[in-house]
Amino acid sequence: MTDIDLQKTIRNELQKMKLKVPADEGADGKKTKWQEIPIYLQNKPYSHDEAYDYGDPLCDDQPGEKRMDNYILVVIGPQKTDERGQWSTEIQLIFQIQSMRDERDGELILANLMNKIDYEFTKKGILAEKYEIEKEKSKDFNPVCPKNYYQSAYTTHWKLPNITQEMEVKGLI
Repeated sequence: MTDIDLQKTIRNELQKMKLKVPADEGADGKKTKWQEIPIYLQNKPYSHDEAYDYGDPLCDDQPGEKRMDNYILVVIGPQKTDERGQWSTEIQLIFQIQSMRDERDGELILANLMNKIDYEFTKKGILAEKYEIEKEKSKDFNPVCPKNYYQSAYTTHWKLPNITQEMEVKGLI
């Protein structure tokens, strides 16, 4: 399915960018370490999921499990056709980070992440030689996060390549 392939392509592009967020304090208690932020497709995984292989503590809100504080989700949103019948899909990048820093700069960190991603996607224009980014985009922040947590969403729209229905479902039957 082309929308699922687009989702995986975007995840791969994000992983190439090696996006980082502040982690725990360094051993000296002063310097901030930076860690790569894990990127997941559609839903955040839980610690009991077999496919999970990122090494971060996760949580499905069950007693005894740790919360997953930093992540990016690549989520397939609504899809529609234009007047010519070409499919377009919305892709939402949903961010959550935890920042215990005194600067309370979580939204600034998220804004920088979204700006970097927007710059790279806009510069490329087309991913995997078939997915074209559209001009309509948005960035939103969640103003009601718990203390020290920050959330945002970067929404893009992509033109999907025209394929025949037979090609689309061939491997599914």
